[in-house]
Amino acid sequence: MIPQFESPNGLWRRLGYAIERGPRGERTIRRPDGSTVSIDTERGHHTGEVDAARQELARLPHGEGECRAAQLDIFA
Repeated sequence: MIPQFESPNGLWRRLGYAIERGPRGERTIRRPDGSTVSIDTERGHHTGEVDAARQELARLPHGEGECRAAQLDIFA
């Protein structure tokens, strides 16, 4: 199933990040370089993931291809 474009899953997919699912709905988001994304869950997990993904998108060049190509350089 393809995730909604602006959902957390859709945003992580656009970035090319991996979602690791843990017990009781816990999730770890990994960049292509293996580092993890910090998620502020103070306002809830969904909102925290959307905010974090948008921050990641803002740091990267626009366009999926450019994002994926630049990630290893930016986060190395």
